Order: sequence, then C-alpha cells, then structure tokens
Amino acid sequence: MKILAISDTELNLMLTSAGTLIKLSKNHEINLAIIKIKKSSEQENMKKIISSNLKVSTFHFINNFDSFSITQNNVFQIRNIVEAINPEIIFFPFYMSKDTKFANLGHVSLLAGRDTKNLLMFEPHQNSKFVPTINSDVKKYQHKKTKLVSGLLKSLKKKSNSLKKVSLNSDHELFQSHRIILLDGVF
Repeated sequence: MKILAISDTELNLMLTSAGTLIKLSKNHEINLAIIKIKKSSEQENMKKIISSNLKVSTFHFINNFDSFSITQNNVFQIRNIVEAINPEIIFFPFYMSKDTKFANLGHVSLLAGRDTKNLLMFEPHQNSKFVPTINSDVKKYQHKKTKLVSGLLKSLKKKSNSLKKVSLNSDHELFQSHRIILLDGVF
C-alpha cells in the first residue's frame, strides 16, 4: 500500500504521526511531502535524520507554496505529487486548525486528495473541533519516535511550542478521518 504524508514542517509531522508512519513503513511504501524547507542542505540533513528511523520511499519538497491562502497553484502542486504516487492513504493537517497556515494546507490537501479513498488528518495544536476517529497504538515504536523527534529538534537547534501540546511519551497517535475508512490489518 502507498501512503503519502503531507505537512508544513517535518517536525509537526513527526510529532503527530511518526509512530504510526514507522509502524506502517514495515510493510508499506511511505512518501513524504514537506512544505517549508528552502535550502538544499537543510533538506539533506532532514532526510538523513528521518531516514535513519523511518523507511521513506520518496521525499517531496514544495518551496513555492503560499501558506497564507488557498490557491489553485497550491492545489496543483500537491495534486501533482498525489497523482505521481497514487496513494491509498494520505495523512495531512486538519483543515479546521486554529493555525491559519496549517488549516490552509489542510484545505489544499483535501482538495488535492479528492480521489484518494482514505484521508487522515492530524492536529498538533489543542483544538476542540478536532475529534479523532482513528486511534493508532504506537507503544512498540515510541523509542524510535522519540529518537527521531529529538534528532530533528537538535538539528533545528530550537525548542518547539508544539512539544508542550503533544506528548512524546504517548502510546497512541490520533487522527480524524474525512471519510469512513476501514484499515483492517493496517492499524
């Protein structure tokens, strides 16, 4: 099964979904699309850190994404990646996030992934509108997730406010499904 995970930053994706992606990468093809990495040296460093803990088939970097609005160009950029991969599942930001940039990426991903059967949204921020429908058990993968996020934070040389809201020691990761999906044998 092909899986595409889309996020504004590699850190938000890894905080919310690393355990699930590590778990799924054992038997499925994982592809990542990251929006906010401009320099190729940063891209290579991030690839190395993520690849040491998570088996990723392809990395896609989108440098001309307008995070401040929902545009046809943004949809085309994400849609081109979706069409090239043809994933069965897409992980992307919650489209009703309190963070406008995060919500815009969620809306764009929802539009770009309209033909994909399984759409799972994640939310690193506390949000009463986010009602999880999928509970992924990641107990076995917690050590790898912690190692991965710690490596990214060290690489970024900054602390994230998201860490206060997302527990790295949680045994579960939560997702909201936009469509009714059955993931028998996947989760």
